[in-house]
Amino acid sequence: MLSDIFINRTKKGNANMRLSDFILKEELVINDTLNPAIWNTDTQELLPEVKKAIVKIADTFIEFLKIDKSIVKDIILTGSNVNYNYTKDSDVDIHIEVDTSDIKFDNIAEYFITKKTLWNLQHNISIHGYPVELYAEPNNEKQVTNAGIYSISKDEWIVKPVKFAGKVDQPSIDKKFESIKGQIEDIIKHKVDNVDVIQRLKDNIKNLRKTGIEKGGEYSTNNLTFKELRNGGYLEKLSNYAENITDKELSLK
Repeated sequence: MLSDIFINRTKKGNANMRLSDFILKEELVINDTLNPAIWNTDTQELLPEVKKAIVKIADTFIEFLKIDKSIVKDIILTGSNVNYNYTKDSDVDIHIEVDTSDIKFDNIAEYFITKKTLWNLQHNISIHGYPVELYAEPNNEKQVTNAGIYSISKDEWIVKPVKFAGKVDQPSIDKKFESIKGQIEDIIKHKVDNVDVIQRLKDNIKNLRKTGIEKGGEYSTNNLTFKELRNGGYLEKLSNYAENITDKELSLK
């Protein structure tokens, strides 16, 4: 059975290499200041040229979304570059918050995701060398984070960033990572074509991050496990595999 394969795969693990040897040590860098390429580190204010660039990028993305600018309630920055855990590979995460209350479209969230995907296929934008990642979301959605959030529209902090001073539970991260990584690899290896099984795993991984941040913050075991999976390319592998299954189902031989 597939569940037996998952259990056996999880038990094997990797006794010779800790994840922190090649991934986590970068993710857990805690800098003394916010990123000086983005912020005035003395005042914690956004650099003027960075704000100007973000507004220009956001305006272009809003046009691409084909929505009226009047329903855009805020443009916010989130992620590592609004906190102390940025690295040289950190994205500039720009979120467009939209009032969708009067939009007569049942799947507006899916529409936003599709437009984001199309945008990323067509653009490769950076700010001072940091890649820009854009999102659009209904403004009534709760921000799944307890870390720094900055409002571009209001030019002020919604949530000020705080330096992490706790201890990371590395063994638990290793264990969860190996378990989920093993499930992904086994789905691909054994050519599992049950869409429900694949979707359940994707939902579990998504919930891993959501519950991790809500209960333990950015450096919780669940959230750091999610980052391990993302940075190791396993989330992309799973998504690509799921898309291939769908393509095969839709194809006529």
